[in-house]
Amino acid sequence: LICGLLLSTKVHVGVQIAYGIIVLWTACALMSVSLRNPGLVERRDSIPMRENGKPELAWVWNDQARTYKPPGARYCDWCNAVFYEFDHTCPWTGTAIARNNMRSFRSFVALVQLELWCTIAVVILWFSELVPR
Repeated sequence: LICGLLLSTKVHVGVQIAYGIIVLWTACALMSVSLRNPGLVERRDSIPMRENGKPELAWVWNDQARTYKPPGARYCDWCNAVFYEFDHTCPWTGTAIARNNMRSFRSFVALVQLELWCTIAVVILWFSELVPR
């Protein structure tokens, strides 16, 4: 529906180009979230050692993931993995949202909202031209 509205001759070419740029930008943000490593903690059978040969005492065992995890890392039961600064698992992007992809996720959410408002504006402009004056 939106593609048909945008390709109609009633919508200005500048609006079509701007809307297309927003859609492509949103798709790039989605790919950035989905394809980036969110901050996966490698599985470890033992506590990692410091440079001086002493163990990192802050790491704790996680029974669910069957690995040691560092402070600030959390287990995701949907992904069955431990992530640094884990926030949530997003069903829309299909990945965990954690330290490494949080900025991309926030960009994606902001762009989806911008795209929504632009879509509403295009539909209102299109319908306003249909109404006889």
